[in-house]
Amino acid sequence: YTRVRVWNFDDGCGNVSANYTQTITVEDNTAPVINEAPGALDATLDCDDATGLGDALALVPTATDDCGTVNINVVSDDETADPNCPNGYTRVRVWNFDDGCGNVSASYTQTITVEDNTAPVINEAPGALDATVNCGEPADLAAALTLVPTATDNCATPNINVVSDNTTPDANCPNGYTRVRTWNF
Repeated sequence: YTRVRVWNFDDGCGNVSANYTQTITVEDNTAPVINEAPGALDATLDCDDATGLGDALALVPTATDDCGTVNINVVSDDETADPNCPNGYTRVRVWNFDDGCGNVSASYTQTITVEDNTAPVINEAPGALDATVNCGEPADLAAALTLVPTATDNCATPNINVVSDNTTPDANCPNGYTRVRTWNF
């Protein structure tokens, strides 16, 4: 703002001086200053941590200005998928602050990284799908071959992978063998 003060002088006898004008101009040339250190609002979370994600998204930087209030501005809010994990992504949020007088702070960046670091858990106990069948009972063999393990994951439906499927003949019986199938998720 500008404050203008005007004075004059008199000598008590009706004589008045010319007016004297003082102009005081108050300017705001200083940008707001962000209070949080760079990286202070960053978070790395597991994909099933909904509470942690909510808490991270609730965080926003603050700023102070030497002359008054500040306005927060969202510069960008971008999410990038993790090309190596469909359950992971990185969200980058950028803000700055202005004081309403054309002064803008530096940008503040928050990076939220969502990862999947928890392996799937197999639901069946070891040996639960093992079977011993008689070579003359093809229905029992077919039933045993339909059994496959299942798994659960904290963030997604796991994919089953066949690691190996090996048959070893019984050295003492030409009709017998052992078939070992191995999976992971």
